[in-house]
Amino acid sequence: MADTPRKSGLSRWIGGLVSLALVGWIVVFVDWHQVAAELARSNYLMLGPVFLVVVVHYLLRAWRWRYLLPERGEIAFSSLFEGIMVGNFASYFLPLRAGEFVRPFVFSRRGTHKFSSAFASVVIERFFDLSAVLISFVVVLQFVPGVPAVIHKGAFALLLLALCLLGFIIVGIFLPRRAHALIDFGMRFVPKRVRDGLRGFLFEFIDSTQVLRDPRRLTAVCLLTAGVWLSCYFWFQAFMWVVQISLPDASQYLIATTVAVIVALAVALPSSPGFLGVYQVGCVIGFGLFGISEGTAVAYALLSHVFQYLLFAAYGFYFLLNGDLTFSDLRSAVSNRKG
Repeated sequence: MADTPRKSGLSRWIGGLVSLALVGWIVVFVDWHQVAAELARSNYLMLGPVFLVVVVHYLLRAWRWRYLLPERGEIAFSSLFEGIMVGNFASYFLPLRAGEFVRPFVFSRRGTHKFSSAFASVVIERFFDLSAVLISFVVVLQFVPGVPAVIHKGAFALLLLALCLLGFIIVGIFLPRRAHALIDFGMRFVPKRVRDGLRGFLFEFIDSTQVLRDPRRLTAVCLLTAGVWLSCYFWFQAFMWVVQISLPDASQYLIATTVAVIVALAVALPSSPGFLGVYQVGCVIGFGLFGISEGTAVAYALLSHVFQYLLFAAYGFYFLLNGDLTFSDLRSAVSNRKG
């Protein structure tokens, strides 16, 4: 499309401005003396167990990805894990959610799957993840004190959206013709300039879900999605042990789950690479629901975010130094796919 570079440039500017505004708010309004004090008293020995939890989380993601890919010969588990980790590296160091493109690009270079089928599996995965996050959001709000009624109503609207997403996936898997008919019906209300592209994308998505027609695969994906997000919530709790955040009248796992869900929703907003700004504000909002100060929340956000930057940078540069791809190759792959 002729205007794709222009749109990409606009998206990049919007993301950068959002991150700049949020980081500016944090710099101006947060008590940095408290942030420094929280970082000074943190238990950095706990970063070892945190690292193990994070590794388990991404191993579960790699295991789930295997069930989302069509059967085309043997798939090395190491290639799945590599694709996910290099994808995260790209998302943290390249703009425009580059990891969504780099991950299938790297994987397709290692196995028998084409980029299109690998990318389709990533899209399906995102639908499952979004549904899990929305359902989690509704559940945790029932236990968070002092949440306004309007937020509860909004949460149930999101629950309805999650159920609709899951229903659409199930219909697409077992009744693809009916799903095609639903798409064609819905396209009547979409502006013509985006109708054909959106219709084609949804049809391809329905076709790619056929890999889950086997009930065992579908069950495995659902169970592993639960495992992925439970491990993510435990990951957030483990960082609470590092920063030594504790409230006697609230479950640490509830706090960690709430913060993780809000951060997951926040990073869906436009931002600079690595979700700078939106990640920190998500932590501030999540911890604030339990009366935890902004200084403590920012200390937690900085420590956990820097940990992720270092982890993905270490893996990414290890991959580039020992593989046949360069950073420019990853950047070119993103530009070509978006173009």
